[in-house]
This record gives sequence, C-alpha cells and structure tokens, in this order.
Amino acid sequence: MFKGISLLQPKFAALSASLLGYFITQIFLTLFFFLFSFPQLNGQTEQELQLARQYLDQGEFAKALPFYERFFQQRPEEQLHFLTLLKLHYAMDQPSMAKSLVEKQFRKWPESPEVLAAFVDFQLRFAEPKLAEKALKAWSKNPPSDFRPAENLANSLAAYGHAAMAIQALEDWNKRFGNQAEALYKLVDLYVSDNKPNLAANKLIQLLYLSPGYYEGIKSRLVNLLSEDPEAPMNLSIKQAFISEIQKNPDELELASLLMWVFIQETNFSQAFVHAKSIDQRSKAEGSIVLDLGLVCREQQAFEMANRCFLYIGSLGENSPYFLDAKMAEVQNMEDWLRWEGRLAGSQLLQLEKAYETVLTAMPPSQNFIQTTLRYARLLAFDLRKKQQAIGFLSNNMPTIRSGTIEEGLVKITLADILIATGDFWEPSLLYGQVEKSLPNTPEGHEAKWGNTRLSFFRAEFSWAQTQAKVLKASTTKHIANDALGLSLLISDLLGEDSNITSLAQYARADWAFYSRNDSLATMILDSLEAEIKYGPILSASLWIRFQILERGGHTDAAINALRILIKNEPSGLLVDDAYLAIGRLYENQLQQPEKAMEAYRTLLIEHPGSLHNQTARVRYRVLKSRQKANP
Repeated sequence: MFKGISLLQPKFAALSASLLGYFITQIFLTLFFFLFSFPQLNGQTEQELQLARQYLDQGEFAKALPFYERFFQQRPEEQLHFLTLLKLHYAMDQPSMAKSLVEKQFRKWPESPEVLAAFVDFQLRFAEPKLAEKALKAWSKNPPSDFRPAENLANSLAAYGHAAMAIQALEDWNKRFGNQAEALYKLVDLYVSDNKPNLAANKLIQLLYLSPGYYEGIKSRLVNLLSEDPEAPMNLSIKQAFISEIQKNPDELELASLLMWVFIQETNFSQAFVHAKSIDQRSKAEGSIVLDLGLVCREQQAFEMANRCFLYIGSLGENSPYFLDAKMAEVQNMEDWLRWEGRLAGSQLLQLEKAYETVLTAMPPSQNFIQTTLRYARLLAFDLRKKQQAIGFLSNNMPTIRSGTIEEGLVKITLADILIATGDFWEPSLLYGQVEKSLPNTPEGHEAKWGNTRLSFFRAEFSWAQTQAKVLKASTTKHIANDALGLSLLISDLLGEDSNITSLAQYARADWAFYSRNDSLATMILDSLEAEIKYGPILSASLWIRFQILERGGHTDAAINALRILIKNEPSGLLVDDAYLAIGRLYENQLQQPEKAMEAYRTLLIEHPGSLHNQTARVRYRVLKSRQKANP
C-alpha cells in the first residue's frame, strides 16, 4: 500500500506543478489587467468626485445628490461620504431621508466619533433629545483610551453648535483616564470658545499642577488668550483664578511666577514687582527674580520700575550674589532713562559720569563689566566730548582682555567708532577688519562689517559701501539689517548721475559731522543740501539728522516739525516708523502731551505693523493709557 502511494507521488507532484503554474499565470493575468485598467477606473472616479464637488460648491444639491448616494453605497465605511450625504438631505429639506441614513449608520458604526456626533445632532434637531443624551452616556461609560477619538467627538459636537455636550464628553473622558495634558489643553480652547474664561483659567491651573514642565506651554497658550486690555474678561478671569489659587496654596511658586508673567504682558510692572519680591523671598532666590524683572522693565522702557528693582537688590546688601550685577544694571538703566526722556545733559550728564566711574571702580572683570566699560567709553567720547580720554581708557583696558574673544572684538569696535569721530578714517578700518576676521558670522562680526560699510560711506566710496550694505541686509542683527537696507536704498536712488553723486557726497559729509558731534558743521551742510533737494530719500535722511540736532539743542517744536516734513516727503519711506516713535517720545517727555503721544504711537502700530519699534510703541501706549484711567 505504502509502495503504491510512493509510486503515485511523482504523478501528483507533476499535476501539482502544472496546477500551480496555471494559477500563477491566472493571477499574473488578473494583476496585469487590474494594474493597467486601474488608472482609467481611478481617473473616472476622480472625475466624478470633482464633478460632484463642483455641484456641491455651486449649491446644485439635486445634481450632487445621486453622486454622493452612489459614493456612499460603494464605501459606506467612508464617513466623509456619509456626512456629505447627510448635509445634502438637510439642505434639501429631507428629514426622513436624513433620519434613515443617520440611524442606519449609527447602528453599523456606533464607535465612530463623527457618526456619534451626527446622530446626537439629528436627535437634538428633529427627534428625541433623550436619545442623544443616552448615546453620549453610553459612550462615556466605555470611551476609547486613545485621546484622538475623544477629541474628534468634541470637535464634531462643537462644530454642530453643541459646545456644552462637547465639553461634557471631554470632561468625562478626562476623569476616566485621570487628567491628561492633551485633554486639558483642548478643554481650555472649548471653554474659551464657549465664553467661560474662568473655567478655562482653572484648566490651566490643573495643567500646571499636572507637571511644572507645562509652564512654557501654558505661557504660549496665554499669549493667544490675553487681551491688550487688562480689564478684558479673559484677563480678569485668569488673574482672579490664579490669585485665588495662590491664596489657597502660597507655596505654588510656578503659579505665582505665571501670574507675575501675566502682569508683565499687561505692562502692569508695579504688580509684577510685588509678586517678584514675594516669589524671590519664598524661593530664597537672593534677588535673581527681581533682577530679571528689572532687566525686562528696562528693555521695555519702564525705566522707573526697573530702577526700583535694582535698588531693591542693592538693599539686600553687598553679600547678595546679584549686588554687583544690579549696580551695573542700575547705572545702565539711568543712562537709557535719561536718553529716552531727553535729559542727558548738564548736571545729570555729569552725575551719570560719576555713577559709571563708581561702578567701574568696584567691579571685577566680567561680561557685564565689559558692557559697562564700553558704555562709559561711548559716554565720554560722544556725550562728554572727551574723545582722547575715551581712547586712552579703552587702550588701557585692551591688555587685560584675552585675544580673539568677543570681549576683545567689542572693545575694538568701540575704539574704531570713537576714532572715526576724531577724523581718523584708516585705523578704524584696520580694527573693524580684525574683528571681521576673528569673529566671522557672529553679531560682533556683522557689527564690525557695518562699521566698515559706514566708514566707506563717510569716505565717499559709495559703490563699495553699497556692495557691503547689500550683504548686511541679511544680517541676523535686526538693527544692522535695517540700517544697511536704508543705506543701500539711499545710494541706489542717487548713484548714477553726477549731480546726485555731489548731493550724496554732501550728505555723507553732514552725516559724519553729525556723528562726530559737530552739529554746527552738519547744520551748515544740510542747509545747503536741502536748498537743492526738495524731495526723495536723501531729503528724508537729511531731515532725520536735522531732527536729532534740533532735539539735542532743546528745540522740541522745530524737531517735531522736521519729523512731520519727513513723513509728508516720503510716507512709505524707511524712516517713517522711526519718525512716529520720535514724535511720540517728544510729546510724552518734553511737551507733556500724552494724548498726542498716544496718537503717534497708535499710528505707528496701525500703519507700520512690521516695525522694529512696535514693542516700544505698544508699551508706551499702554503706560499712557493706564495713567489716563488712573487720573481721568
């Protein structure tokens, strides 16, 4: 028996091989046919889809309906076809058709978020609200562990206009799976859209309690939620919720820090200062938090509050690790404050000089020490007109700085800047070149390249200056890129005609004279230039220098008039946003006319949304607005 089977095996093997070959051939032919015919079929389907969408978009629902009925029959599991067909029934006032479609689809795919939301919406619209509630309760008893379906359900319900149900579904999911960050973030959005800012604020607090690691994420969310108006409902709700929670849990430093940050965003620096001191004391930070706030205030031109921060750290005593940093920041803030308010002259200038000398005598070498040193050198050279003393001061400090460092580069740039003001056009070029070579592709390297570009312009080497300016337009340092763009456009506008080159050379001489603080020479050249040039970028540039000379001389009304002529001359010019900021500053500080200052700042914000000065204008506008409310 076994022998017979053994003898038959070769025959069965041959037959199997033959059948296998046949089946392989048939499969190959089928695949071949499918592959070559599929593009045509697929193309036809795509054409139908496009036609159906076209009918839908044009509102020809009766023509679109047969297409989507067929699409749905072919792919009933494709919820997009189901939802589109349902919308067509609604649009064509066919509630019975919609009811049949929704109920049939819900029986087949009750777990689909989109189908469940559509079922709930239909029942609430046309049929039984209790059936909608029952369906959602059934979902909440056994929700999927994955957040994505829960989010889709909430989004779909919210899109149908059932915000309360969307929130409840997500709250149920969150309770079931124990406070998940992604759910809390989504609930914040839902509460905001449902106009419940207090509940949104509570979710942010829960998120912070979930993990301090979400601190930065919460700040990012708050940037989008907070209004510029501190009295807006969202702002008030967030502050009230945070304050209430801090009163219950005073040791929650992250929450206190977040509240301080909210006050900073509102430019309510006095309240931020109160919280910064409290956080600093409770966290034993020894002044670091208040120092950071002071630096933020200084950056945003809140100089008085910055000064309070630095004085507070000074009151902690010389044993505080931040005492010296605060002293350096205090004197730098004093200079910025005096410059902003136009008071850097006379006795106050001399007091500032003494303050710098006192600080520098007490300071050990450090990064902040170098910055303070350079500021003092510039003050000596340009404001106190002691150029040679400034040059000697920098030269004496050079040997103490390590070669090839950023600090050395900054000293060389400052020294070169001062040497130009003495009329030396060659040594500065060497110094700038050394910095470019030792610190390529750095902000300091770009600063040096800009110094050489400006120097070439002063020397009337306009083609070379323009070439360098074009390169610097891509600088990562915004103020250099902006200045380089302005110089490049000015040269482009005038280069090519002899008469224009003469005017450009005149302007370059006036620019150098102004830079060197030789205001009388600069004014004489500008008078001659403006008598010949009646419009265009070179007139704007000339008026910008004239405004600064007038302001420096205390002629505020004439300075504002020069700025207004500049704006009228070239309404879309690069200097217009600078002009509006300057007008606002002069009205605010010199003329004590806050309404006109606010008008200038507001114009800058509205008409020049991309300006580098927007943050400053926004802060000053808010400060003046808050003063106006406090003193109606």
